[in-house]
Amino acid sequence: MTVANFLEKVAEFKAAGVAVQSESYAIAAEEGLYIDSLYVPATAEQTNLIVLTTGVHGIEGYIGSVMLDVFWKEVYPSLNAENTGVLVVANVNPYGMKYHRRYNENNVDLNRNFPVKKFNVGGKKGAEGYSGPKALSEPETVAVANLTKKLKKEKKLCGVINYHAMGNIIYGSCESRKISKDTKTMYRIAKAETGYKRAISSNSTSPGGQYREYVMYMLNLPSITIEVGSTSAPCSYWQYEPEFQKNKLVVLKIAKAL
Repeated sequence: MTVANFLEKVAEFKAAGVAVQSESYAIAAEEGLYIDSLYVPATAEQTNLIVLTTGVHGIEGYIGSVMLDVFWKEVYPSLNAENTGVLVVANVNPYGMKYHRRYNENNVDLNRNFPVKKFNVGGKKGAEGYSGPKALSEPETVAVANLTKKLKKEKKLCGVINYHAMGNIIYGSCESRKISKDTKTMYRIAKAETGYKRAISSNSTSPGGQYREYVMYMLNLPSITIEVGSTSAPCSYWQYEPEFQKNKLVVLKIAKAL
C-alpha cells in the first residue's frame, strides 16, 4: 500500500461517512519515513476485528502493498461491515523497504527483536537473524508490540496471522497447551487453502525473539506464519495473482473458526 493509496483510502472512507482513524508514526532514521495505520470500525456493534500488517522485513513490504490493494478491492467488500472492523498497519519497516533490505536503519532484523521468555542476543549485525542489543531496542518493534497488547486488551484480539516471503510454507507449531488447539486450527485451515507445506520449527536457541513467539508465549494468543512465494523475496511479480488466490480466504476462514 503506497503512501498515495493509503491517503486515497482514508479520503474514500471519510467521504462515505465512515469514522476511520488513521495515524502515521515517524521513524527517526530519516525524514519522510512513516509506519501508517488505518482503522475502519464496524458500522454497528463490532464483534470481529481483522488486523493486517506488512513489511516487517522491509523488502517484503512490496508484495504486502500489492496484497493490501487487492484486499480492499476483492476481500473487504465481502465482509460484514456491521460487525467486522479492519486495522491495517502498513510498512512496519519503511527504511528497509525504501533501501530494498530486510533490516532497519540499525541493521536489526525486526523479526528477531521481540521479547520472549529467553531472549538470546546474537547474530551478525546487518545479516539475517541479528537480534539487536536487547528486546524492543528498535522503535518499530516497540510500536508493533504496544499495538498488539492494546488490541488484545481493547479489541478482543483472538489470533494473529503473519505473512512473509518466501518458501510456500507455514509455521504452525506451538508448545503452549493453552493455545495449542486454536493454533492447530489456524494451521490446518491455512494448509487446506494454500497447499503449502509445514515448516520446520524455529530453533529455540536462535537469536532474539520472533513476533509469532511473542504473540504466543508472552500474550497467550494463537499465531501462525505463512511464507508466500517460491522464487525470491520479495515474491516475483508473476506470482502475485496465483498466491493471492490461494490465500484470499485464509484470514476470513480462520476468523470464523476462532
